[in-house]
Amino acid sequence: MVAGQSANYTMTINAASGVQGTYTYTYSCGALPSYALCTFSPASTTAAAGVLGYVGIAISTGKATAALGEGPTAWRVLPMLCGLLLLPLAWARGRRLLAILPLLLVLTTAVTSCATAGLNSSGSSGGSGGSGTSTTTPPGTYTIPVTVTSTGVSHSISLTLTVN
Repeated sequence: MVAGQSANYTMTINAASGVQGTYTYTYSCGALPSYALCTFSPASTTAAAGVLGYVGIAISTGKATAALGEGPTAWRVLPMLCGLLLLPLAWARGRRLLAILPLLLVLTTAVTSCATAGLNSSGSSGGSGGSGTSTTTPPGTYTIPVTVTSTGVSHSISLTLTVN
């Protein structure tokens, strides 16, 4: 697959033979290559013994997977700083709260705008050129460990991801 795209896998879940009851399975990925993200659909599965369950696994290898960790530090802390604007409201009591209700509405709008700007400003899309740094998974063949856990018992498999 080409860097910046997602690789999709399907995993079949089946309880060990002779096991009775209904089990909930959870999933996790081990070490991932740079700028890769592993997601499961659904995030957990409940299945009775003897019934097959299916889980979709997507490993994305692009910029969108790492957007929150990029960008200037100021943008990453902006949501927290905006949240501090609401701190004075913690001290408002009784009638004072009604008096500052318009201010509360304005601050809520400001915090929402700041949080959205902080989450959306760290990545960019499209274009070419720039600083020469890449935010996609480097080409190579990677082994991704996937662990399935139920009732304290874990089983691991390995997926092979090839990025061109």
